[in-house]
Amino acid sequence: MHEVLREYELTYREWNNVKGTDTQAARKRDGLLSRLQDIRHAISNVCRRNAHSLSEAPDLELITAINEALKDAIKAVPGTFSALTRSAERFAARALN
Repeated sequence: MHEVLREYELTYREWNNVKGTDTQAARKRDGLLSRLQDIRHAISNVCRRNAHSLSEAPDLELITAINEALKDAIKAVPGTFSALTRSAERFAARALN
């Protein structure tokens, strides 16, 4: 999960730092936006694949740390992970009860 989140962060920074309004800059932003969407999909897949094993894990500190990292990533780019935001909230509620 960490690797995928890091890749998203680096790609987002690159997208955010593209300067100019010319065709080349617009193409670069479009390409990076497509990559961000792919990474966002990968994050959802990683969460989905690991949800059961994480919910069964006896280490609440680990679960809490992972969930907090997810929430921090979500807050870093508001509006990008709307479904993941709801999933993280549901996961936290189940894990901590």
